[in-house]
Amino acid sequence: MTDDRRAEPGREELKQQQHASRTGSTYAAFLKALTADGIYSEPFAENAATSVLCCLEQRILADEAEHMEAQLPMKLRELLVRCHRHRDVKPLKFGRDELLAMIADDLGINLMEAERVALRVMNTVRTFISEGEAEKVEGQLPPDIRELWRRPS
Repeated sequence: MTDDRRAEPGREELKQQQHASRTGSTYAAFLKALTADGIYSEPFAENAATSVLCCLEQRILADEAEHMEAQLPMKLRELLVRCHRHRDVKPLKFGRDELLAMIADDLGINLMEAERVALRVMNTVRTFISEGEAEKVEGQLPPDIRELWRRPS
């Protein structure tokens, strides 16, 4: 029985390593999707994802933001926790122009590029969450931001 007890920590350690590997590969797949065409570097894509999601989550109810985040890669969720905008618990009222201005300011880019970044990140996020969850998020967005969130036809 003593041998079994010594083997237990090894199994638990292996489980943790496997979990970390899956977590890392899911996040790597997310970044790969954002950088697929070579326009964005990985560091920029990571900052873009954090900015867009942080801004988007300010516009929806906290519960819905949590449900969406639960379906995203763990490493991305960890970045969102550190976002300075996550201090507010009530959704803020703003539209597309304000959303794009916040993203542009965060990333040091112009508004046209902020729109391209927002579309890219939101489309990528939609591939990582269920359609039902995407529809719930969409239902909480004003029409002008909803246009950015909708999956392209």
